[in-house]
Amino acid sequence: MDPHSSWLVLIPGYESLVSTLQNNLIFSDGGAVVAQHLVGAALVVIFLLVGTSVSSRHFRSTPVPAKSFGLTLIFDTILSGVAGMCRDLIGTHEWKRYFPLIATLALFILFSNLMGLIPGFSPPTDNLETTAVCAVIVFLYYNFQGLRRNGMAHISHMANPAGIGWTWALAPLMFPIELIGHLARPLSLALRLRGNMVGDHAVIVAFAGILPIVLPLPFLVMGLLVCCLQAYVFCMLSAIYIGMSVETHDDH
Repeated sequence: MDPHSSWLVLIPGYESLVSTLQNNLIFSDGGAVVAQHLVGAALVVIFLLVGTSVSSRHFRSTPVPAKSFGLTLIFDTILSGVAGMCRDLIGTHEWKRYFPLIATLALFILFSNLMGLIPGFSPPTDNLETTAVCAVIVFLYYNFQGLRRNGMAHISHMANPAGIGWTWALAPLMFPIELIGHLARPLSLALRLRGNMVGDHAVIVAFAGILPIVLPLPFLVMGLLVCCLQAYVFCMLSAIYIGMSVETHDDH
């Protein structure tokens, strides 16, 4: 998509931001694209702040879930699903501690993905920098929580995952393998999300250019499923990584 054809050009100061980024040597080849993703991500954050404010105001006035379609029902449905996933993957006693991060990622990634279904907009998550930031946050967070819970056993567990005395002889082999596996996690999270969103957005744009009204409809439905699925996969893997890190390693 041509960044200059986006609805974002109607936002005051958008063109100035594009010019600033294009004059920067780092962004000389894609300043408009970077600006589009930055402003898109900012719009998603503003939408989430409004949505959470409306939802929290509703639940402060009444504990009964919303029944009519609206922001409150949408947010309540999403957060209920994320809560159930966290409870299943992290544990019934620990999940509430880590729920805020996973819920925030779920909302941000989902609505960033869905932005790509709106004509004239590009999803922030088809930019590698956006997905990489989300992945690095998860990587740093679960390692911090692992060290906080288990201390150096979080590190030594990589040298002896089996936890059996004699397997320490394999530590020189197992530690670099486990370390590479851990370092590959944020890379796989970022590339999987970005790759799927780029492909999904490209398919919709291509068919919309052929027949703008009828032909893209099945692909919009497929795109909706892809958006939801990719947000779910990212958060599911994040919850699994957190659950594995905070698991007590008594044998180390």
